[in-house]
Amino acid sequence: MIEESAGKLQLYLKLIEYKRSLGTTQWSVFSLFATVSQAILVFSLQQQSIKLGIALRILCLGTFWLGFLLYNRYRMINETVAEYLRNLEGDLQVDFETRLDKKRSETSPSTRAILIGSGLLYTVFVIVASIIM
Repeated sequence: MIEESAGKLQLYLKLIEYKRSLGTTQWSVFSLFATVSQAILVFSLQQQSIKLGIALRILCLGTFWLGFLLYNRYRMINETVAEYLRNLEGDLQVDFETRLDKKRSETSPSTRAILIGSGLLYTVFVIVASIIM
């Protein structure tokens, strides 16, 4: 019985580390795509050709939203790991992940909602910049 609990605790700790690494990867990927998107936008604003500028702005929006989709994919994997951790917590009599969920639900808005909102504002900005230029 003690060995089984020790094994579950080891699994729990490894999953916590895996969840942390997923979060790091999730943000690294999104940051890379958002940075590239902004670089493309700046480059597009310097173009003399209207058609090339618009094509580059479409590319910049596609790059941003692709980064968000990848972020969201990693987030879903992370949530699956968190759910498994919560199930393990019942057996181990710990409540780390459960407490995190409770704290997250008390605060608002979610990071995902903030990214969607900022992405929509970014999209509107790019469209307005395309109209003005």
